Amino acid sequence: MFPHHEYDPWIAAYLATDPASGQRIPRSVKVPSGPFADIVAAWSGSLPYDASRIITPVLLVRGEWDSVSSETDVNWLFQALTNAPEKEAVTLDRGTHVMHLESGRARLYKVIEGFLQARS
Repeated sequence: MFPHHEYDPWIAAYLATDPASGQRIPRSVKVPSGPFADIVAAWSGSLPYDASRIITPVLLVRGEWDSVSSETDVNWLFQALTNAPEKEAVTLDRGTHVMHLESGRARLYKVIEGFLQARS
């Protein structure tokens, strides 16, 4: 899934952003817990925005193997985007929640590029 020959330099640079990363086993980077708190709140039905107030075209992209955002989540959000003039939902096979880091990421970029070009 993750091509190590491409990501080993990125991983090393990322670990270097936390001076204490080498003191933990396994090596890791401490990150703020705010995004996780937002996910938990969203799973509880409390979103930091009102989807019906979004008034621009929206593309929702989800990986088939995403364990964070379910198909039900995408369907709910798609229906809640009542004022988006255009909306599209795409599920990419074999993708996870971090498909932008995976070997098949070009498919993600192609979907996004196509959506943007169709509106430019």
